[in-house]
Amino acid sequence: MQKARDAAPGWDMGYLERSYAEILKGLAKPRRDVEASFLRWLRAFTRGRDPVASGTEIVANAIDKLVLKAATLEEATIMAPGWDAKELERMWRAWVERLGTAPDHPDRAFIGWTQSFTKGKRPA
Repeated sequence: MQKARDAAPGWDMGYLERSYAEILKGLAKPRRDVEASFLRWLRAFTRGRDPVASGTEIVANAIDKLVLKAATLEEATIMAPGWDAKELERMWRAWVERLGTAPDHPDRAFIGWTQSFTKGKRPA
């Protein structure tokens, strides 16, 4: 970790670790030397960029930029009768922000979250 701090001074190491962990999830085969691989990625990722004090700032910006399709909100209304789709969206956005990563497919993520969140619950 000290090598990472030296290679990327001022960066939020937690944010960088989470970002790299997301990359590792998508790999078919695990890396042989995860530490060396992380350092190579870190140097390439941070080269020429200003340090990010907190990864939550990036996540909040990414979440604010998420736009759900009108059809997605309509589907949520049908799927969860009695629930307010806009309130569900607000709660979903708060949940995504707590997770610390914006979904790649927000409409599908919202529908999946709505299904599991409302299952067996009465509308608030």
